[in-house]
Amino acid sequence: MAKSESNKTGEWWGDLWKLLIIWMIWQAIEGAWHSKFRYAVQYWVPYKQVTEPNQPHDCDWLTAPLGSKNCHYDPQVQTIRTATSTTGRPIVSFDDGKTWVINDRVPPLEPSVFITWTRVDD
Repeated sequence: MAKSESNKTGEWWGDLWKLLIIWMIWQAIEGAWHSKFRYAVQYWVPYKQVTEPNQPHDCDWLTAPLGSKNCHYDPQVQTIRTATSTTGRPIVSFDDGKTWVINDRVPPLEPSVFITWTRVDD
């Protein structure tokens, strides 16, 4: 027996809702992945010391003109790390701990994370 038109329409709307829910979950996961909380935990800095501007949206499929813009944005992470030298002086690193200099600023620099977004053409 063939399905009625109303059953086919109901199945179509059900599939559309499922896709919408999957898309919303994906957006939430992606947004959480590039969140201030994640970077604070990853780099062991206070939440207030993470600076992250909103990700630009001009590459999104739904922005005008509609469709693929053949681009996306990648996060660029810059850190300020602090420590104490073997002589007891405060030191700071701007290159993920590769090199260190005396932290003689008043007040001394605090550990921080800065996120910037770089456009990448696909």
